[in-house]
Amino acid sequence: NWNLDSKSGIKEAAQDLTTLCTKDHLVDVPNDDKITKMEIGRLVVQNRSKTASEVMELVINKFGLTQAKIEKEKKQAKSLSAVCGNAENVGVMQAILELGDLYFKEGNRNAGATYKKVAQAIKE
Repeated sequence: NWNLDSKSGIKEAAQDLTTLCTKDHLVDVPNDDKITKMEIGRLVVQNRSKTASEVMELVINKFGLTQAKIEKEKKQAKSLSAVCGNAENVGVMQAILELGDLYFKEGNRNAGATYKKVAQAIKE
């Protein structure tokens, strides 16, 4: 039970939840512990009235489970190999598509579109 009325209690809750998430890599949190702790701390502050298990559920909803991400990537690789002209290029195509997605999320549409074109060329 955490005391979420104090700054130290919030820090303790964020640290405990970060430890739970990073232990055994069950939750797909960012690799940087500082960023993870800040994001989880933000969720704790925004949901002070909720129980620890409810906050943990919010964390899982935000970041997702690592196993689910791995399964999603496997399905994506399998579907990409079906459309890729050369099955050996699937990994490269997948990396290029991911970079394009990251640039689009960042707001850099020019770079994102360029990476999508490169992925299309690899596909053919």
